[in-house]
Amino acid sequence: MIILSVLGKEEALARPPSASTSCGSCRQLQQELQEVRQQLQQERQQLQQQLQQQSQEIARFRRRASVSPPVDLRRRSR
Repeated sequence: MIILSVLGKEEALARPPSASTSCGSCRQLQQELQEVRQQLQQERQQLQQQLQQQSQEIARFRRRASVSPPVDLRRRSR
């Protein structure tokens, strides 16, 4: 009798749980995973925006540097 109940449990574990029989902790984990994914997506978008802004600033700075005449630092230090 004990062996049969153990075998039944193993069979139940071997079968993938359907959506209706999935335990509450599984649902909670899936929800947490979804929240983490959303947070990561938002952070990624913010980082991409920062990168875009910084690359634009660098481009502006380079244009300004190419327009202005070169500064002779040797003459100034003396």
